[in-house]
This record gives sequence, C-alpha cells and structure tokens, in this order.
Amino acid sequence: MAGDNDKEGMVLRTVYLPEAMDAELRELAHRHRRSKNQLVRAALANRIIVWRKPNTAEKIEADEQLALQFS
Repeated sequence: MAGDNDKEGMVLRTVYLPEAMDAELRELAHRHRRSKNQLVRAALANRIIVWRKPNTAEKIEADEQLALQFS
C-alpha cells in the first residue's frame, strides 16, 4: 500500500461511516490490495470532480440518498 503512510501535505479528517459501508469498504480494500484510506480518497476525488459540474445541489442530494442505503 505504497504512499498510504506518507502524511506530508495531508489533513486529518474524521468521518463516521455506517457499519455496512465500512464492511464493504474493508472488503473492497482487501480485494484490491489498497487501504481503506486510499479508496476513500479516490472516491472523494471522483465526487469532487462531479460536484464541480452543473446541478451540484441535485448531485449531492442524490449521493446523500445513496449513502442512506448503508444505514
């Protein structure tokens, strides 16, 4: 998991995840030999790009609804 422990230029954020979402994230990380941190950063980077485009409020609302499926 190269680069995962390189904290230079990083800011620590604490995020609470539903247990089901964390379990899925753990499985994906294991399957793809990545850390959960790497996957979270990649997913967040992807969504930030999407949210920069038009209709941001609607996209964020849709993503919030998707997140509720893990609760």
